[in-house]
Formats: sequence, structure tokens, C-alpha cells
Amino acid sequence: MHEGKLCIPYLTDAGPVNLMFRCIKNHDHDGHGKYVREHGIPSNLYNVQSIAQADEWIVVTEGEIDALIMKQIGVPALAIPGVKHWKEHWPNVFEDFSRVYLFEDGDDAGKELWNKMSHELSNVIRVTMPKGEDVNSMFLKRGAEYLIGRIKK
Repeated sequence: MHEGKLCIPYLTDAGPVNLMFRCIKNHDHDGHGKYVREHGIPSNLYNVQSIAQADEWIVVTEGEIDALIMKQIGVPALAIPGVKHWKEHWPNVFEDFSRVYLFEDGDDAGKELWNKMSHELSNVIRVTMPKGEDVNSMFLKRGAEYLIGRIKK
């Protein structure tokens, strides 16, 4: 069922709590989503260890790969596994941070996540990616300095 997909484990200090699978084939994803999980498995925030590593601020991305890129360049980041999976209790996770930087994907889903988070969090700061881009694609095009430079400390 998951052949040809990248397995993305959701790890905590206690071990894995969830798995997400990403199609790695270069094609339109008609008939199946780019990301899939087992039926009936709830959504979790990805890379929750970054909460303990963050100080006054944290980055939020839409998608696990984007949070992995941020982690790779030394930026504490959580991932929302898509705006449709937003949980009503997640704003509680961010209340102790002075700033929450949402690295908004340059698409409709990114705008939808911004709308959701900006209505539920008073400390969220919008960092938009160019149209059709996300953290991963901008890292590949412009490098770590571009992404880090978008964070106002």
C-alpha cells in the first residue's frame, strides 16, 4: 500500500507516535494525495521536540519536509500536517511563545492556514513564500540564509 512512498515518523522523546507517507513519484497526484496516513489515525504536530529547543519564538510550516529543512538549518520548527488537520487545542501549544512565525506556502492552502492561525493566535507572524513555493523549494533555490533572513528576531 505504501510502496514508492517516503515514510515520515512522528517522533517524541518516548518514541514514534505516528507515521505519514509521502509519494515520491514525479507525477500529478490525481487519484491519491501526495501525503497519506493509515485510515483512522489522528493528526499530530510534527517535530514536537522543537518546543523544548525553542526559546522566545518558533516557526510553523505546513508539511513535515519543510519543518525538517528548518531543523536542518538550526531553526526550531513544528509542522502542521495540512490545514484540514488543524486541531482546536493546538493554539495552546503556542501561547508561551512571544512570536510564532508561520512560513506560509505560496498557495491557497497556505492562505487558509494563515487565516486559521491568525484568528486563533495573537502572536503569529506571517512569512509568505512566493507563489507556488514552500520552505523546501525556497531552500533549494535560495539557501538557508534566505529562510533565516525572513525571521525577525
